[in-house]
Amino acid sequence: MTKVCVDSSGNRVPVELRFLRPDDVPTVRQLCKEWFPIAYPNTWYEDITSNPRFYALAATLHVQIVGLIVAEIKQQLKCNVEDQGLLSKQFSKLTPVAYILTLGVVKEYRRNGIATLLLDNLIDHLTNTAKDTKAVYLHVLTTNIVAIRFYEKRQFRKHLCLPLYYYIDGEGWKDGYSYVLYINGGQPPWILIYPFLFRMISFKLLPFKNFLIFLNASSLITYLPFTMSLETLIRGNGLRDSCKD
Repeated sequence: MTKVCVDSSGNRVPVELRFLRPDDVPTVRQLCKEWFPIAYPNTWYEDITSNPRFYALAATLHVQIVGLIVAEIKQQLKCNVEDQGLLSKQFSKLTPVAYILTLGVVKEYRRNGIATLLLDNLIDHLTNTAKDTKAVYLHVLTTNIVAIRFYEKRQFRKHLCLPLYYYIDGEGWKDGYSYVLYINGGQPPWILIYPFLFRMISFKLLPFKNFLIFLNASSLITYLPFTMSLETLIRGNGLRDSCKD
């Protein structure tokens, strides 16, 4: 798959896609240091460039890597605890979901559709080859507005608020969100009882009105199971709203 892009000299050139290779490790490590405020271990770079369990794709321009996406397909059971409630209970814990570990583009080539090209290629793979995958999800800093708008524009929905999820050197702990896109018939949890649940909670928990307004439908209903039981929530004990704008 290719896309025409404007290079640093103003020329229109094709961006090509290829899978990452072991000899890409130094380049990928440098790009991730520039793009993300999180340090990854060397073994992580070795894995994503050589282990077939990762769908790791590079966008290249004149052979140079200008963007990349890395995703992993795994059973819901093998997700982190906070991500195991992505799907409705009708789906087995063995149901595959795809986790986007990384998506980035070199600064001077942004806003040329390269990130969209990479994401579309992943979703095309998931909907045409790995058809048993029911959701694609990712984590993002609450302050990364550009990334949030990018994913929301592409129909990803806010799933969870993750207080103090990231540790940033020199800044301390920062809040995150998880975002999810349902594919191949995948569905979010609790979708049928949500209207009743929202009315009940909004009247019972007036102190948390801003929290309820801030999160959309799927965010609320998937946040609850990982916070406390419904019984505890209705009593109004311990709910923490640390992700308000």
